[in-house]
Amino acid sequence: MPDNPDSGHETHSSWSWRLRFAGAVGLFVFTTTLFSEAIEYDFIYWDDQDVVADNPHVHGLSRAQVHWMWTEYHMGHYHPLTWMSYGLDFVIAQLVPGATYSEVVHLTNILLHASSTVFVFILCESLLKPYVIASRRIQLCLCACVLSLLWACHPLRVESVVWATERRDVLSVFFLIPCVLVYVSYTRTGNYFLYILALLLYTLSLLSKAWGITLGAVLLFIDVYPLGRLGSFSDWRTSSKLMLEKLPYFVIGLFFAYFASQAQRISGAAVDLERHTTVERLIQSCAGLVVYPYKTFFPIALSPIYSLPEEISLYEVGFLVPCVITVLVVGSLPFWCRRAPALATAICVYGILVSPVLGLMQSGPQLAADRYSYLCSIPLFIFLAAALFQFWSYQEKWSPLLCSWSRKITIALFLALICGAVYRTYAQMQVWRNDVTFAVNVAERTGDAVYLVFAGDVYLRRNDFQTAFVYIDRAVRYAPDSPISHFHMGKLLYAAGKYEAAVRSYLKGIELRQENKRDNEALAKMYTNLGLAYRKLNRMDDAVDSYSKALEYNPADENALLNRCITNTVLGRYELATADAKAYERLGLELPAPLRQAINELK
Repeated sequence: MPDNPDSGHETHSSWSWRLRFAGAVGLFVFTTTLFSEAIEYDFIYWDDQDVVADNPHVHGLSRAQVHWMWTEYHMGHYHPLTWMSYGLDFVIAQLVPGATYSEVVHLTNILLHASSTVFVFILCESLLKPYVIASRRIQLCLCACVLSLLWACHPLRVESVVWATERRDVLSVFFLIPCVLVYVSYTRTGNYFLYILALLLYTLSLLSKAWGITLGAVLLFIDVYPLGRLGSFSDWRTSSKLMLEKLPYFVIGLFFAYFASQAQRISGAAVDLERHTTVERLIQSCAGLVVYPYKTFFPIALSPIYSLPEEISLYEVGFLVPCVITVLVVGSLPFWCRRAPALATAICVYGILVSPVLGLMQSGPQLAADRYSYLCSIPLFIFLAAALFQFWSYQEKWSPLLCSWSRKITIALFLALICGAVYRTYAQMQVWRNDVTFAVNVAERTGDAVYLVFAGDVYLRRNDFQTAFVYIDRAVRYAPDSPISHFHMGKLLYAAGKYEAAVRSYLKGIELRQENKRDNEALAKMYTNLGLAYRKLNRMDDAVDSYSKALEYNPADENALLNRCITNTVLGRYELATADAKAYERLGLELPAPLRQAINELK
């Protein structure tokens, strides 16, 4: 952090404001242009269908839809503002001639990210400005602009910006960075209106995604440095005041943390301690703490999925090394607090911001994810901006010739970094172009049965049976005990008209799935598909039995109920068909008119 405080009063000439404005506009335009190709990208059949494309609750902003957005947990999240933003996108797509829903959703993501880039630039300069004399402000502005640009166009940003499902990332940060900006202004002016405004922005951020729940602790750290509001930890009066000032942030954060945990529990995404022990979670957390800085400086082998391995142990080098690094860094923090408080603050704030996604409360199958770096990497880039400014200023102590060459090399280095980041970001964007590019990338990078099946399913929906078989057969060979692999092989064989083989695959999948009876919905789906295959073989009684089994596991399975009703109708079982029809309608669904007529003809 620069250590040249400006004791005089600050004046801002017109060129200074023009420079800041030009930097902000340049960042916005550059970032928007870089990601603009994504406007034409498709929705990805990896959550996008359930979250946006096929979710009628976000296709508008009617009273019923808004009520759903604010009251329902869906896909393991509670983020009503994110749902409302999708609804607004849908309305805009309807109003603009020629616009598609996918285009508007992707454009909104890009504009939100570009805006957040400008906010990061302003925050960076705002935090560092008091330590810089007026004559060096132009250098500070340029350093803040360069590092904000590197944050914006880093390939790790692609997942949050280009994936429609991750609207919650860009929207929450769009509110969270201004919240910190307003808070910094409050600390310098004492205006309590700004304090209330910061709390409002914080709430809006958490209503978009609850990953800023630790902001109260972050504000305490920046109170100490760089804001310098706490001269000494022994000053209990000031310490108590600052803690009391953060109390609303902690209360609001806990409130939304509860909502987030409830959403994960209801969705079934939360992993219990029996399957993922406390020790394993701590080891995973150390890996997460190290992987995001590592991927920031070395953005290679990026993937949409980093699967959680079957075994997490310190006997694995991939986990031992991050744990050792974490212990060394944490142990050295007292030293850095005295010698380099800017670095210590950046490390602590990074750790606090990333903590909710480290796996201590594990949900989902991922070890880590590129999108998790979107927020937590910001303090690292702000520190790098400060370090760049300090290095640039230090060069003036050298001889004129050495200073000149050093600065030329520094400029060339950062131009190369920006060009490299842009190139890698553009390449990473191609992964998210459509279902095929995404599925093939994930399947080939991971080799995991789940993602091989996903790739096969993508080709199956495109009626490319041959390619679908290649991927699903690889999944079956890779994980012969995986019920998912056999189930999707059954789907493929059914689509290809090989019904006997489909029955065998479905039965094998059911046998394997029954070992985990907690997943009743999956078993219900398997039995329903088995019933469809039996019906194609004209084994009607077996089909009815399969549908009945499906309904035992999931009484609200509308597909099983409808198909059992159809099969009973074909068999001439009027009473059973009528009972199924009534049960189907009790789910709030309308029976197809031809089926209703066929049942009536059985009287």
